[in-house]
Amino acid sequence: MPIADDVTDGTDVLANGVSLKAGRLKTSPIGDIVTDDSLPEAEDEDKLSIPVINIAGFSADGDDTSIRRRKIVSEITHACETWGIFQIINHGVPQQLVNDVRKQAHEFFSLPPEIKERIRVETQKLSESNNYHQQGFLRKPADPMNTSWREDLAYSSSWNKTKSMIERAWLDTSASTVETAHEYLKSKDDFGMKLLEILAEGLGLDSGFFLQNLCHVRTSEKPYYWRVNFYPPCQHTEQTIGIPPHTDPCILTLLSQRNVSGLQVMKGDRYVDVLPTPGALVVNVGDLLEAWSNGRFQSAVHRVVVSTKQERVSWAFLMFPPHSFVVEAPEQLIDDEHPHLFKPLNHVDMLRALYEGLQVALKSGDTRKLLPKVLFYELARLNKSVEIDS
Repeated sequence: MPIADDVTDGTDVLANGVSLKAGRLKTSPIGDIVTDDSLPEAEDEDKLSIPVINIAGFSADGDDTSIRRRKIVSEITHACETWGIFQIINHGVPQQLVNDVRKQAHEFFSLPPEIKERIRVETQKLSESNNYHQQGFLRKPADPMNTSWREDLAYSSSWNKTKSMIERAWLDTSASTVETAHEYLKSKDDFGMKLLEILAEGLGLDSGFFLQNLCHVRTSEKPYYWRVNFYPPCQHTEQTIGIPPHTDPCILTLLSQRNVSGLQVMKGDRYVDVLPTPGALVVNVGDLLEAWSNGRFQSAVHRVVVSTKQERVSWAFLMFPPHSFVVEAPEQLIDDEHPHLFKPLNHVDMLRALYEGLQVALKSGDTRKLLPKVLFYELARLNKSVEIDS
């Protein structure tokens, strides 16, 4: 149902016609996360800022004598250990390709609401993510995924399913539209593979560790999740949020964003703005990589706030292991001082357990389990007494 019962003066309206009436939404089903008063303000950018790493000149041949290569590996490793999020420039993903995908996204979100509604697939299947979602309204008052002020178009699982979704989403689907999306996904996946080599080296593993463990079960139908987010302007930003605080339940997230800020990451007890850097990719460590690195790398708690004047668009590419793959920290990272912190994880089972755990927490009113990482740690960590900073 809409957040507002009707549309009056002072009401914000999503592109899909859903309204937010001033004063209506004070809290959400997942706690006091939509009211700015209940959230720490973002830290001033001159006091604290996330790392921006230039990987120009990175040697892809694994030449250990390359000072430049070792410096890049060190910087990225440190960012994963201390922030869990960073920006990379000179990453090799063509800017023109990013611009073309941006144009396609603008065309889609500019479509009339009734056209976009035709794309939606009503499903309760956890695996069905090829869909169009309207948020900023509460279709299910107990559903934590329906509290965000945004629209999004999500693709997942395989290229064939993505291609089918694109054909549903665009009225005039030309070969160039499909090819642009395919090249974009391929370039993100290629860069993600390169980044995993760097991360393996940073952990003291063979550079091919992650790739060898993934690629022997990865096929041409590579599992991923690609979501295009659209955040319309909202005059009552104190009463809503773009995306509530969360971590990503994947290996890595590669995010492209325009020059409109809004993404924020938790550092200590404060939020820090992830200010857009021209041409940069934002990299998030996911929960699965935190487990795979035995806690060396930290998945980042982050959120998105909305603007009163500017729309915001971002493109998130989430990398997952295949459904059959079990994530487990390698023995090289385990010793008496660093015992196993996580159970072996199958990501499909973990996603299902997280979803079911959220539903139980909502029904029971256990708001602590709705905080980022708390439920994941309770389900996945071997040491339940560990302090959880969320």
